[in-house]
Amino acid sequence: MSIAGPTLEHRTKPVTAAGRTTAARRSRPDLLLYMLVMFTWVGIWRVQDLLPILAKVQFPILVELGTLVLFLTDQTPARRVKWIKSPIVTITLALFAIMIVGIPSSLWPGTGVSFVTREFPVSLLLMIMLATSVREFSDLEWLAFAHLVGAVIYATYIFLFCPIGYDGRLGTLVYYDANDFALLMVCAMPFAVYFLRPKTAVWRRLFALFALALFAIMIIKSGSRGGFLGLLAVVLYILLFYRAVPARMRLGAVAAGIVVFAVFGSARYWTIIGTILHPDKDYNMTDETGRSAIWKRGMLYMEMRPILGVGIRAFAQAEGTLSPVAKRYAEVGRGIKWSVAHNSFVEVGAECGVIALLLFVLRFLLAFRALARVRAGPRG
Repeated sequence: MSIAGPTLEHRTKPVTAAGRTTAARRSRPDLLLYMLVMFTWVGIWRVQDLLPILAKVQFPILVELGTLVLFLTDQTPARRVKWIKSPIVTITLALFAIMIVGIPSSLWPGTGVSFVTREFPVSLLLMIMLATSVREFSDLEWLAFAHLVGAVIYATYIFLFCPIGYDGRLGTLVYYDANDFALLMVCAMPFAVYFLRPKTAVWRRLFALFALALFAIMIIKSGSRGGFLGLLAVVLYILLFYRAVPARMRLGAVAAGIVVFAVFGSARYWTIIGTILHPDKDYNMTDETGRSAIWKRGMLYMEMRPILGVGIRAFAQAEGTLSPVAKRYAEVGRGIKWSVAHNSFVEVGAECGVIALLLFVLRFLLAFRALARVRAGPRG
């Protein structure tokens, strides 16, 4: 999240009477930060699905409302909505508006209404609360570690209670499918690597090492080829560019990861991964219901409805009604899978139109530019 205006450093360093800036004192996590942790655990790590009793007492709604009330009643100067004046937030709100405007012409208005009233507002609220509730760097670090803990809790549950299916992959998971789960594990790994830095508390470094090993094992169990490719990208970045961790530690972590994959990667797993090298034999590249064909049809939906698309969350409906394959199958009484896009860019363009796709890409570029401006502070 890019924060426009004064930086986090300026928000948290008081000015003395002499006009000189003094270092901010490390604040303890307060109730709002604890609620934000619960919010991330509810929204990302699905604790209400791991413990169904929480869903029965409407715990997610209580957390969302509680976080909002605590923020609105908080008087801390560093916590103000003005800190989110950012092109990234503006684009997100513009995308939200496009979703709403496109509902009347959607192929499936019901799912669109559900998404813009129940799902997306929760993610938007979490985004804003995280951006505005951080008072200083220690808050950000504390939230990052709490996020890592949530990832370990979820991964441990899957490890203990979700069996491997007949195809050598994780079968029925909690909320996510195997590919989603692998992506989450890959995205959680950098949080663990961060806490391997020198001068980090020993217990945190040990926990981070455990988390890395657990995440690697779960990526193997997922059997996801996308997860494996994502892991390779993260490993290459850590080796070549993540200078906050000494080179010997980075190399050691990678070597340990190789050992984990050698020990836990079954022959079946490496057979699955090996298909990446033979795309011409993969049904996703050759079959008309494979992902390559689905992406091409997604481009067709963009051409057919370039302004507002087929409607948010209506890609599957387009596959079953607008698709040339669906029409051809219908003529002979044959059904077709109403598949999702399996590609965020194709999905956004097909469901919300070309303008929304351009905004979606621009938001990524602005986020990368904002992250590129982050630099290490002075020693001490």
